[in-house]
Amino acid sequence: MVKQIQANNWIALFLTITTLLFSLEATAAVTATVDRYNISVDETINLSVEVTGEDKGEPDTSALQQNFEVLSRNQSSSYSLINGAMSSKSTWFLTLRPRHAGALIIPAFNIGSKKTAPITIQVSKAVVQQPSSTPQGELWIDMSVNPKTVRVQQQAIITLLIYQAVALNQAQLSEPKSDHGMLVRLGEDKNYQVNRSGRTWAVTERRYGIFPQQHGPLQIEPVQLDGIVLAGRSSYSAFQSTRPIRVRSNPAELNVETIPANWKGKAWLPAKQLQLMENWPTGEFRVGDSITRTVTLQAHGLNSSQLPELTTRLPDHLKAYADKPVLNDAKQFDGVVGTRQEKLAILATKPGTFILPAMEIAWWDSETQSRQIANLPPRTFKVLPAPVDATQSSPGIDKNSVAETEQTALQKDPSPQQSAGAWWKWIALLSTLGWFLTLAWIFRKSTASPQSNSSHNNANVDLSSLKKSVLKTCKQNHGKACEQALLNFSKAQWPNEQVNNLAALAKRSEPDLKEQLNMLELHLYAGEGNQTKQGWQAGPLQTAFEQAIFSSGDDQGKPDKQVLPALYPK
Repeated sequence: MVKQIQANNWIALFLTITTLLFSLEATAAVTATVDRYNISVDETINLSVEVTGEDKGEPDTSALQQNFEVLSRNQSSSYSLINGAMSSKSTWFLTLRPRHAGALIIPAFNIGSKKTAPITIQVSKAVVQQPSSTPQGELWIDMSVNPKTVRVQQQAIITLLIYQAVALNQAQLSEPKSDHGMLVRLGEDKNYQVNRSGRTWAVTERRYGIFPQQHGPLQIEPVQLDGIVLAGRSSYSAFQSTRPIRVRSNPAELNVETIPANWKGKAWLPAKQLQLMENWPTGEFRVGDSITRTVTLQAHGLNSSQLPELTTRLPDHLKAYADKPVLNDAKQFDGVVGTRQEKLAILATKPGTFILPAMEIAWWDSETQSRQIANLPPRTFKVLPAPVDATQSSPGIDKNSVAETEQTALQKDPSPQQSAGAWWKWIALLSTLGWFLTLAWIFRKSTASPQSNSSHNNANVDLSSLKKSVLKTCKQNHGKACEQALLNFSKAQWPNEQVNNLAALAKRSEPDLKEQLNMLELHLYAGEGNQTKQGWQAGPLQTAFEQAIFSSGDDQGKPDKQVLPALYPK
């Protein structure tokens, strides 16, 4: 009897479960709904897809991407047993934003054997916000431009004021756009609070500089802000829900005028302020010294790329090597400050007083609407001769003879009595000296040619040694040592001329060697930014020096004329 009752219970349970399953299949349904059917292109809608009954999958939302952005997606499931009947429900929640205006269709979704109906949404164009001194809603953007009228390439300031009454997460702000304007962001954002209409707003201020490139009306498109707003806790989630938000600013327009018809200047420079400055080294200058002149052009309201090249006309006997110009743009909150700095290494090839001419740059004062001139006065400076090497002996002077002469000059003059008493001794001495000088002249005359050849050979040996020294320093690729060796050779080659620097040597050299000497001078004395200073190699200089033919000065290499002093000078 007990076994029969247990069997009946199992049969009843089986029949109940079977009945519930059939009831779930019979009541299965799929629906799709939205919270609104008419929106603007900046608004969002909430789509719900609900499946009751047997859950056999989830909706494929890939077809939505054609007309909508899927901003968020959530899912919830629930089961219930009421009066012995079991029911289940799964719901998908999607937040959608339309990609464009028009009649947009949310397509049907297939879930299992069921299918939802398509939904049509009417999407209107975005509402163009007008400039207003009173912010509205919970998020508001105001865009303004100042001044409203500018010249071509003159800077105007775009100011964005973002008013927030709600906290934003993941905020993204687009930039202003214009077809014929160059845009530069200025400085860092400023954050502060204001009270408007009895409400406290958190304000973010952002600025841009715009430089119009052609005359006529210039349209500036609205900017767009996308963010996430906390919307409280939802009924299906334990976490705080969010909702997306999008707002647009008002557009702006800039009136751009042409360059004045009476403008006279090489470059068009519209600025609030423009300065031309110079940095000149102190101290004395000598031939061969590198004199670095730094000229800086700074303009408030211009980019550095708009500033012209700074040219200087040099007088004769001055050579110059320019560094690469340094450009800089300081993007301050009140506008761009462009700077162009040029350095010039100046070398004098002879001593004297030199005058660098005045420098003038014409520019347009955008505030007074007038032509202005920035200038540097003429620069006058003096160059002294190159220092003389104290260790070098003067040619043709015997140090021993000089010492003997000085010693003789220091001796006391003999007394008159001694001189009168020994006059006959001087006569005998002069007679004897005359005979010795006559014999010496005869002997020198007979041996003059061999001595001349010997002296010439010694000079050749000295020049040969100095040439070897030049080639040796070239092989070592040491610029300063090459310069010193070349100057030592020059002093020996032209002892009666002032060849105290590379420029003087270059004047006496053949074209190939002259070019290499100029490259060496540039390597030694140009500024740090010069490419030749960094990449100089002594190999070409060595080759040019080996192949060079040097001409001597007047009467160089010839034997001195022998003059016999008179025995009886008048």
